[in-house]
Amino acid sequence: MTVKLEELDFPYVIADPDQVDRYPPGKIELRLYVPPPTETEKQLEQNLLQSGGIAVVRDKDLRPKKILRFAICQLECFALWQADQSGEENSPLLKTRPGRRSSFRALPLQTSTRDVRKSRQLAIRALYSLGYDLGLVDVGVFSVKPRYRVWRMSNRIPPGNKEALNRLIERQATEYAQHHNSVLGADLEFVLRHRNGKYVLASNYFPKLGRVGYDSIWIPGRRNKHPIAELRPKHSPDPRELFKNIFLCLRLAERKINNPDIQWLAGGKPLKGFPIGGHLHFSGVPLNTRFVRALDNYLTLPLFLMESPISLSRRPKYGYIGDIREQFHGGFEYRTPPSWLVRPRIAKGVICLAKVLANDYQHLEWMPLNNWQVQTDFYQEEQDKLRGIVHQLWQELKMRCPSYRDYQHELDPFYQLIEAHYRWDEYQDIRPAWRLTSL
Repeated sequence: MTVKLEELDFPYVIADPDQVDRYPPGKIELRLYVPPPTETEKQLEQNLLQSGGIAVVRDKDLRPKKILRFAICQLECFALWQADQSGEENSPLLKTRPGRRSSFRALPLQTSTRDVRKSRQLAIRALYSLGYDLGLVDVGVFSVKPRYRVWRMSNRIPPGNKEALNRLIERQATEYAQHHNSVLGADLEFVLRHRNGKYVLASNYFPKLGRVGYDSIWIPGRRNKHPIAELRPKHSPDPRELFKNIFLCLRLAERKINNPDIQWLAGGKPLKGFPIGGHLHFSGVPLNTRFVRALDNYLTLPLFLMESPISLSRRPKYGYIGDIREQFHGGFEYRTPPSWLVRPRIAKGVICLAKVLANDYQHLEWMPLNNWQVQTDFYQEEQDKLRGIVHQLWQELKMRCPSYRDYQHELDPFYQLIEAHYRWDEYQDIRPAWRLTSL
């Protein structure tokens, strides 16, 4: 037996907001998944998921090895089930009679097999991408690629899960209301290329660990060859201090390479087959969908307008909205942006913007990426279509975020690049812009 979530009368949960892209300032509001009422709207929902790189099952005659069901609230899973299987272990699900659904058995919430981890990530991402915070997602696990696909979504849970959800919502609401002092960090990737056009391995110059190292990604078939370099500056609550720490890492990298003929390239994908990113780390601020949506709309969308066509081509496999990873030591990593090392002005803007959003995201009402057409334009690389929206977002930011004034010296020049229709060159050496002396 299951019951619709809206019938259980949870605090802060709404099923039908007046505007899908507007939130009440300063208040927590959780959007409950609502199944599409028509086949046409169901197709639109599936199309949106697929445009963001999320695999869905359109043909229910396909038989997965297993189906996992996740109950999600604000990027957290509060219950987990698996559909009953046929007698043979790992065999496909038995087809049920028409109109009859498979029964599900509960799994321990701490279950951490590869299938559960991958499916949970997909379930959270699917619900988030559609603009919802609360719902159930079934993920089919298949023997062929894509191995993990959204099977079904709903808003019904067994009544026995009501207390667990109520405790989770109350905890999230308490964290949302508390004052926070955020600490910022970053890991920033770049690649090396000789003036003769040949790319150079980062592992030839850097160790794996340290403030400057190589990323663990290797060249296929050559596990000891690592092409991506990574800066890991010291964290700081002060974005200007973090910027100084990034520059110190660049100077350290310069000393380790010590070769004026090796160029440094940033952006999104300067080396074919190896996308790179500029990941932001946050601690001291709770992870919730409202904050992540603020990062997607007010940081990623402005940066999106400056990306080169090559950088845009990372998506949707990399750089998709809501790409976060919780850290084992606390806090989380926001992984959506490309490597913003391209220019100091951009780096300062991104870091200071991240601090403003960490401080003031609760004041922001408008989240246009909740609008499915805006999100589709984002994944279809329609920069010109979104330019007007970014202009309005920036006005919202200046009007509603008190800490914007604290970092106006960095943020105004950042936005001037957008107004000037600036787009970076993926293949331009970043060293002159950073005034590194190895040239």
